[in-house]
Amino acid sequence: MFLKVLSSVLVVASGCAGCTIFYPTVQAGPKFRVRVEDRGRPIKGLRLKIADREAVTRADGVAVFSGMKSGLFLLTVGHDAGIPDGVNLDIQTQGPSDITVPLKWPVIAPVPVRSMKGIMQSPWSLPGPSQPLLSLDLLEGISGSVIENQHSDGTGRFNFINVAPGLYFLRVNPTRLKGGQQIEGMIAVAVDPSAPADSLDLELGWTSCGLGYTDRNKCSHSELEVEQLCGQVSDTTGAVIADADILLYDSGEMPKLIERMRSDGAGAFGPFKSVAGTYQLVVSSGGFTVLRRSVRSALLASLLQGA
Repeated sequence: MFLKVLSSVLVVASGCAGCTIFYPTVQAGPKFRVRVEDRGRPIKGLRLKIADREAVTRADGVAVFSGMKSGLFLLTVGHDAGIPDGVNLDIQTQGPSDITVPLKWPVIAPVPVRSMKGIMQSPWSLPGPSQPLLSLDLLEGISGSVIENQHSDGTGRFNFINVAPGLYFLRVNPTRLKGGQQIEGMIAVAVDPSAPADSLDLELGWTSCGLGYTDRNKCSHSELEVEQLCGQVSDTTGAVIADADILLYDSGEMPKLIERMRSDGAGAFGPFKSVAGTYQLVVSSGGFTVLRRSVRSALLASLLQGA
């Protein structure tokens, strides 16, 4: 969905098509190796399981499997964020034995942060204490074992205290959202005292491919400056969106709704009356992700400065 505000264009992704996963097939004999790396760095101590066989990666990231029965087996790491890397292993008695199967883990680069606290903005939620309470598990990265569980509050905030540096996963347990949709999945997080951000600021998304998220710490938080807050709502094809809900909130920690309107038959809205200062503009319409943007009236700001 596109929101046009005077000369500025803001983009919100529309729905995703069905998600199909294809893993390559690799032939191997009863004995073979698996090497697991994280962006070129070997992963030590990761437990892998294929059928009734288990192996643990060494310091060089390699795990050795032997005595495998013939058959077709899926090889992935048991816990990961996003769609895990994997291969279909076609094990044959006379298959090649001198092979090493590479795997990347975690597939999505961990979010670097100095502490395991922050906020998760749920899809389609509005500012303020309107967030669904998310059940969150903190998992140790290598073993995947649960360290602690807690719920986010009504604003999406959470805080796991005294978490040592290292790799972790935040698991969002199945949560029913507005409209009956369910969200769940895992997010890789690297706690690092030298990370640029102190806390997590994630905007969650959901498609048929699973849980996705945007690290808002990496996004530009520049304000959109306009003389008059009005515009038009349209989708990615340029078709106008009528009856979209457009809301204006103040910029406080617990945002309050200032004004509300709907786009007309041509997708147009505005102008808003209360634009003296900085606000959060929120646009929502069925089937689209909620759009949020900080806005400020340049005209009124200049008038106030000259007053």
